[in-house]
Amino acid sequence: MKLSKNNLIVRVLRWAILQKGLQKVAVPVIHYGGWPLLLPYYAIGIKFLLLTTTGRKTGKPRMWPALYFRQGQDFIISAHQAGHDKHPMWYLNLKSNPKVNVEIFWWRREYMAEEVQDEDARIALLSQFPYGLVDAYQDSTARKIPVIRLRPL
Repeated sequence: MKLSKNNLIVRVLRWAILQKGLQKVAVPVIHYGGWPLLLPYYAIGIKFLLLTTTGRKTGKPRMWPALYFRQGQDFIISAHQAGHDKHPMWYLNLKSNPKVNVEIFWWRREYMAEEVQDEDARIALLSQFPYGLVDAYQDSTARKIPVIRLRPL
């Protein structure tokens, strides 16, 4: 099932992300054991990870939720920010320091982030996100949504 940019699920997720409620509320809840709250999303194939980047200005750790899917040992994430016209802060942090930590449930590991440069590969990866969510976000913005491959260290 592929969702259009006007679909209710896409609009609700966009609203949550743009209101920053997803980061300010979900990150602490998830980080401190609230993963069961995400089980309904996992049941329908929408998976989140917590991505910890290093702030490009402060040097402090910053934690962000991100949609993902697996490709072998790698994680694929996108800097979609629900189709907003600006890149998310975590993406800007990654550009200055690509070493990140990934947390899923109670599992943690270090990864190296690299942006997918090949346009055909980027488009193919965007289409693999569940329900066409990220495709719908790409349709609603003029900017090119970056796709990031996280490789284990």
